[in-house]
Amino acid sequence: VGAAEAHLVLAEFVAELLDNVESRMNSLEWKRAGNRSEERDKEYNQCAAMYDEKFAAFRKFPKSPSKKAIEVEKKAKEQELRDIHIHMRTLKKEIDMDKKERESVENSAVDFLKWSLQNYQHGLALSGAGAGDVTRHIFRCCSIWLKNSDEPGVNKIMGKCAETVKSYMFVPLIYQLFSRVGSGNKEFQKALNALVVKICQEHPHHGIVQLLTLANGANVGSGVSGRQANTYLQ
Repeated sequence: VGAAEAHLVLAEFVAELLDNVESRMNSLEWKRAGNRSEERDKEYNQCAAMYDEKFAAFRKFPKSPSKKAIEVEKKAKEQELRDIHIHMRTLKKEIDMDKKERESVENSAVDFLKWSLQNYQHGLALSGAGAGDVTRHIFRCCSIWLKNSDEPGVNKIMGKCAETVKSYMFVPLIYQLFSRVGSGNKEFQKALNALVVKICQEHPHHGIVQLLTLANGANVGSGVSGRQANTYLQ
């Protein structure tokens, strides 16, 4: 039980870190920073095009200008090219720094996501009948999974969770899980289907009833408990 608790505490902690990172990435400040980064990218590309155009024109100047006016103009063009190049270097540094920071934050979100699920999997797998109520942990684990089922690697972790975690822990989430059958990518369906089959085999009175309800649709028609037609099961 001690090892299970340790994994679950760590999972909760990492999940909180994930929430903080996601809140930052969904904030208005983050979106504005992204817009500014895109504007700098556009400005850099415009400067690069301008530099190429002016450099091509500069190469057309005579190598040994005979007139002083042409020489003065050529030096002015050289200075203009230097100024554009300096501005481009400054922009490039800012762009690279922004990209590095944003990639670091985005990568940390992916790391926290997988780390939290891995610890939930270990903790729940080690939890036995005497481990106490783990309902909040199983809810949190599945919530993170369903929200991020398109993220590479997540469904593999949850596939292992389906294999190692006792199926009764998922029973309170039957409706939420079974309602996703047939949706999502192949990896998600593989992990979900393995879990659904396990629940139905070990808890048929819960699983199969829910599957039949979903297969037949929510509309139960008339004559059910004296209700009118078009009444829906909730």
